[in-house]
Amino acid sequence: MDVILSKHCGFLAHASQIYTGFQALSVSGKLSLGKDAGLRGKSFGPLSQDSWRKAPGVFAVVDGRRFFFDVRDQIKIEDDIAENVEFYFKRSFSQQGYQQSNIFPLGLNYEVYSDCPDAGQISRYFEAHYNPGSSWVEKIHVYLHAFGIGFLPREKNFLSGDFTESSAPKILFLARTWDPLESDSRLSDPDREERQNLNDKRATIIRSLREVYGERFCGGFSASQHSYEAYPDLVVENRRLTRKKSYLNILKSVPICISTAGLHGSIGWKFSEYVALGRAIVSEKSDIVTPHGFESGNNFLDFESVEECIEMTQRLVSDEGFLAAMMARNREYFYQYLCPEKMIESAIRTAKESAQWALRETF
Repeated sequence: MDVILSKHCGFLAHASQIYTGFQALSVSGKLSLGKDAGLRGKSFGPLSQDSWRKAPGVFAVVDGRRFFFDVRDQIKIEDDIAENVEFYFKRSFSQQGYQQSNIFPLGLNYEVYSDCPDAGQISRYFEAHYNPGSSWVEKIHVYLHAFGIGFLPREKNFLSGDFTESSAPKILFLARTWDPLESDSRLSDPDREERQNLNDKRATIIRSLREVYGERFCGGFSASQHSYEAYPDLVVENRRLTRKKSYLNILKSVPICISTAGLHGSIGWKFSEYVALGRAIVSEKSDIVTPHGFESGNNFLDFESVEECIEMTQRLVSDEGFLAAMMARNREYFYQYLCPEKMIESAIRTAKESAQWALRETF
């Protein structure tokens, strides 16, 4: 199977899972990755240079078929792109569906990089994170991360995710705040209101879980200027807990995790990490479609109010059999559909089945 990927993407961190999946399939010999020189002009018709470089996802040509993997938070699609590809896979896929028949749900999204970074991954990481105006310390961190010396969430961090019994709290909800008055942004009034409501909702849930579960609950907001100003009593003072490496290790010893909607009603990366590490999940109800039989009641319990959040959490706390079964189902879902290479395999299979495509399939 021959594949060519676009180098550039307007949402590179969001797209790490896509690039990592293709790279993993290439390393295992299931496909051959080529260079993207001339990819747009040859394969994607009249798309403008701006549409090409700033697109919210990854273009691909798989054995001559045109794909686009849209990793943006919003449910809206890029009509000009959808018209110029055969298969459009959408991260935040609306339950209402779309008029175009070539749009399919992609699935859960999280940041993950290859265990063995290649030149393409290093280049994309620099493009996404290097800022000439940043401090020398920040620049050094970018170099260390890009070349695999500093910590980045990699495939191995999720493959070694079996639950380990410990004295850690049973319930976890670590979150961030979104500053409605962010100085360098051009947020509309509705966007500012969305951020404020999201922050307040998370704050109420944190306070309620603290009150009900006490030391059995680990949670709060990560430290930032905004979180200190708006919710000083809820900031997690131990910053190690909110650093990615420590956070992922904590997840492996906490069975029950809470999730709320992200910006634009999206399913956040934390939710996906919970699934990847086989946690039991209590999640705010979402209108986003997750494919392959991922369902409320089996893979997670959903809520629409703080009271329901506490109720669903208590159901898991009080029923160890149900808790263990949910954790096992989520870990299995990760191995079948969510780890990067399986996500790409599933997308290609979906495309093949939808188009009765005689793909030269090797997996």
